[in-house]
Amino acid sequence: MKTIRLADLLALKYKLAISPAELENSLRKKISILSSLPNKLFNILKACADSGASKPKNPNERIAVAGHLFCKELLSWIDYMQNNQSTLSLGEIREALLNIGNLIERNKNAAFNKAGKYDARIESSGRQFPHISELIFQMVPIKRKHDKTLRDEQYSKARTGLARIVSVASDMMDDIRKLEVMVLE
Repeated sequence: MKTIRLADLLALKYKLAISPAELENSLRKKISILSSLPNKLFNILKACADSGASKPKNPNERIAVAGHLFCKELLSWIDYMQNNQSTLSLGEIREALLNIGNLIERNKNAAFNKAGKYDARIESSGRQFPHISELIFQMVPIKRKHDKTLRDEQYSKARTGLARIVSVASDMMDDIRKLEVMVLE
């Protein structure tokens, strides 16, 4: 009995001998996992999207607004998938996942000029998601040493959340490719 259960678990994990319907059901369940990352586990991304940063007065605030807009767009794609989880076609899921992946990749090493505007011609500083960092800096003012530690932890949490979103999206894209192969056979 235990051997059969182990075989079932391995088949599910590695998607061996799994029907297209089961694989599609698994794919749709992963939308909920994807949605839980910025909304529950890494809620700093949700806080950044809800920050309402606007009307910048200086270059640093312009960078923070860019971070707000990035998080807002990212969460809108994820929320769109979650809200339409059962009705989305595989093509629509693929498009949303590609948009999420491209959005994160474009913003990963974003560079800003001295005026605080995005400029693709400028060499990146090497810091990942500098606009998220600036937004968190604006959201968590430093009054004590603990506040600086908290701000750094939140920035690290945001980067980890974005990396996990990319990982789950990549896994979902693999499932879509497998589904397409199964359907063609």
